[in-house]
Amino acid sequence: MLTKQKNQNNDSCFKILKQAEIIIPLGYVHGTQLSLPPPKNLFKNSSSLTDENFKKVSYRLIPGSKYIVKTFEIIKKISGDSCIEFLLKQEALFISAQGISLLQKICKGIFPKNKWVLSFDKKSALCKDIDGDHLIPCMKRSLYKTWFFDCCIYELERDPREDCLLCVCSK
Repeated sequence: MLTKQKNQNNDSCFKILKQAEIIIPLGYVHGTQLSLPPPKNLFKNSSSLTDENFKKVSYRLIPGSKYIVKTFEIIKKISGDSCIEFLLKQEALFISAQGISLLQKICKGIFPKNKWVLSFDKKSALCKDIDGDHLIPCMKRSLYKTWFFDCCIYELERDPREDCLLCVCSK
């Protein structure tokens, strides 16, 4: 019998992988970030990744401001709601698609190789696919210097073999 996963003490489901301090470039413009041409080695796999679709982002990075960026390994399967709960405890800022695309340019080392790094946001800020599922922007750094930018479904469990969390906090 299948049962819905209960929200338990989620801190044991995550382990910090990497951490860095960043300063947002003065020329960063949130509203047009996704319309900029991607680097040659980055493949945008989803037509949903547009500034228009992610205009309800909870937090817009501020040019010239300092932030702490962390990636967390997911230790065991866990729901999207549990990921949000954990990120809220970390006092994370939800930077969505525009934010993760900027981090790929200025903070490549924070991304582990061969794992999807998910840039969560509250459900109300996420766009939906044709089936009504909420889409989470995610980025993957391959072993061969190739990057993939895509969306994954919020409602699916996060897989520890494939997924990590992005956590951006004020400095």
